[in-house]
Amino acid sequence: ADRILDMGFKQQLDGIIGYLPNGRQTLLFSATQTKSVKDLARLSLNNPQYLAVHDKEKEVTPSQLIQNYIICPLEDKLNVLY
Repeated sequence: ADRILDMGFKQQLDGIIGYLPNGRQTLLFSATQTKSVKDLARLSLNNPQYLAVHDKEKEVTPSQLIQNYIICPLEDKLNVLY
């Protein structure tokens, strides 16, 4: 939802939600809880429930995660990946 709003589709999203029946279950997924996502949930959902993963953690990235990168020419990218 946050990417849709970032791309300027708020009016279209509001229009779609306006056409949905009142007696429905609506699930809204967002990787981030920005103000625009919270506003959308508040205005378009009844009794919204929020679920946050790692909300009590000091860091959201797992400490055992190891990240690497390789710099290669564009023409070699597929060969390097596979």
